[in-house]
Amino acid sequence: MLFPNPATNYISFLNQDAGEKLKIYIYSMQGELLESKETDSDEKMDVSNLETGIYLLKIENKNKIFKLIIHRN
Repeated sequence: MLFPNPATNYISFLNQDAGEKLKIYIYSMQGELLESKETDSDEKMDVSNLETGIYLLKIENKNKIFKLIIHRN
């Protein structure tokens, strides 16, 4: 699970497999890879460099894709 969504500066992941590293990829809606990271499930990921918009977030280990919304005032 990905939260918060919509996000502003950081996102977190809820991973039921404690200690498992997650491979995270963030893509633009045009399919361009913008960011990738290998992270622990309890670690926050900084998304403050992304502009307001809609992105695709892929968690490779879990074979899941989420729609990530970045919203700033």
